[in-house]
This record gives sequence, structure tokens and C-alpha cells, in this order.
Amino acid sequence: MTAERRDAKIARLMEELVASAKSGDHEIDDELASMISTVASSSVRSFRELVLIICIGRLLDPTYDPTSALYKCNPRAIYEGPIRHILRRERIPHGKSGALNVAKAAEGLNPAWAKQRRGGPAASVVVTLAEIVADAEEELARSIAIGVLAEMLDEAQRIDTLVVQAREETRPAEQLISKLTKIIHLAPDGGNTAQRVVGYVLAASRQSLQAGVRVVGHEDRASTTNVTSGKPGDLMEVLIDERRPVSVIEVTTKMFDLNRVEDSVDAVQTYQARKYVAIDHITVLCRNEDVPAEATRDKQSRTYLGHLELEGTRLEFIDIFEWLAVMIAWMPDAARASAYQDFSDYVSEPNTAASVKAAWLKLHEGSSR
Repeated sequence: MTAERRDAKIARLMEELVASAKSGDHEIDDELASMISTVASSSVRSFRELVLIICIGRLLDPTYDPTSALYKCNPRAIYEGPIRHILRRERIPHGKSGALNVAKAAEGLNPAWAKQRRGGPAASVVVTLAEIVADAEEELARSIAIGVLAEMLDEAQRIDTLVVQAREETRPAEQLISKLTKIIHLAPDGGNTAQRVVGYVLAASRQSLQAGVRVVGHEDRASTTNVTSGKPGDLMEVLIDERRPVSVIEVTTKMFDLNRVEDSVDAVQTYQARKYVAIDHITVLCRNEDVPAEATRDKQSRTYLGHLELEGTRLEFIDIFEWLAVMIAWMPDAARASAYQDFSDYVSEPNTAASVKAAWLKLHEGSSR
């Protein structure tokens, strides 16, 4: 079977499974339902995607055994293609390749694999479900897949209740400054919120100037390291015509200690050597308490916090909230509205953390246009 025919078959299968999950007329015994619920409610979201993948694998090939030959069904290709397409369409929170990352290239899903996974008892339940799937007839494999999708659809529906309808709360400036500052405090989401806020504000300001500068990096996960991604920093401003960086920005609300300084300098130097470009300095947007002890501090300014030089690369530390207030106050109304809309759209995406959605909704309760 060609990849195209396989993907088309999986797409049809997923359509059938989703329809059954939505109808609610599927039957599953209490013990199996309890196991599926344990996996679905785990903090490791990839577990449920992994169970869905192995069910699809079994439905494609009745000899497929995920406990001994997990990768026989070509899980990355079938997940990143037809399965993820349907999940995205149904606005179901999902990862890009999280299920395969959590599988960690294991030969099979077995107790040894479970012992190395975080997530408590859920990992062991994944193994039990894999053992059931390995011996399952088509009807049982379908039932498990439908049960998992039903849980995923329930979560998608719950998250949709947290979506805020974007309103143009940008005049005067303090309304937008207040909301974006508070969301960083209330729902940091491992640094993703601050990175998105800064990126959207910076991108909107540059676009309003028609400066020929594009902001990149803010839509990456904050957990994506600069060294592994090849980026010189969290964000970068690039001249569109020349594709040359004009600024590199690190965004954090955690301590930017000497280890992070070294990592940041290493990423910039590696990027410069690979791209044959010069980067003057790194701007670090952070809180006052995040500036490393080794930095030369500026005690006269609330905005400019100090600088540090390492191996010929200079880092300049700017208070993230002061920067945010100045940028928004300076921006024209259209740029403020654009930044607000972009962040609201991000919050509405199914994969955005529920904590961010809930906090954004709370910040809008009782407010009006």
C-alpha cells in the first residue's frame, strides 16, 4: 500500500471514529472506560495520542503488536499526516509529535518503558491498553479508539468555553498594558505567554512603521532551545529584503543566570559563524530580579537594568514590563488592536494551555467595549 492510499484510508477511518465518538452510542465496559479516562486525564497529554496511534495501527494491520514492534505501523507518518489533520479540524488539543517523543524510540510499550516515563500510573495504563490492543479484534480496537476520541472531544468542548471573543480594548493604552502585563503574571505557561506577548507587540509595532522588518521566533514553544533550533535567541528581527538579523531578543520571567548567559552567547556565536552575519548585542527582556549577579547594574533606571559582556558578546537587560508599557503607549491604535487580536487568536487556539485561556477569560469578565 502506498503512503497516499494509507493516509486516505486512515482519514476515512478517523472520520468514522470521530462520528461514533460524537454520537455517544458506542459501548465500552466500565473497566476499559476507567483506563481510558486515566490516560485522558493524565498531565502527559501525549499518552492519549499514543493510544490512538496504536489503535489505528491495529485497525490497519491485524498482526500489529505495539508491545513488541511499536514502530511497525510507521507511527510518526500516520500521526503527523491524517490523524493530526483530523484533530486540528476538530479543535482537539494535540502535540506536533508528542506521542512519538514520549515513546522515545522504544521497541515496544512494556513495563520497562513505563518505568522510565513520568505521569504516574497513567504510563502503566498505556502499557495495559497496548497489551489489550495487541490481541484485540477489530471491534475492540475501534471501541478503544472511539473512547479516547470521546475524551478528547469532551476536552475540546470544555476548552472552547474558555475562549474570549476579542474586543478592541486598546484605547486608552493602559487597558491593553494592564491585560498583557497581568496575563504574564497569572499564566506564565513556562515562558510561552511572555514570549508571545512580546512577539505580537513587537511585530505589530514594526508593521505599523512599514519598516521592512519581520519578527520571527515568537510562535515557537519557549521550551525550544536556541542551540537545538539553530536560533540565536527567542526572538529575532530580520530585514525582509536582506534576510539579515538586526536584533536578537531573549524573553524570560525566570532567573537569567550565568548558565543561561553562556547558552545565549553560544547560540549567537554559532549562528554568526553559520550565517556569516554580525550581531551587535543580545537584548534580554526580564524582571529586575532575573538579572544575573555578574551584570553591571544601572540603579538609576527602572527600564534599563544593566549589562554583561561574555566572550566579546554584550547582553543588555531591559525590564520586560517597562518595555511593554512604553511600546504599547507609543504604538498607534491600529497596531495596538493588531497585537491584541493576535494574542487573543493565540489564546483561542486549541493547543494553548487551559491555564492561559482561563486567565484571559477572567481578565475580560465584566469588561465592555
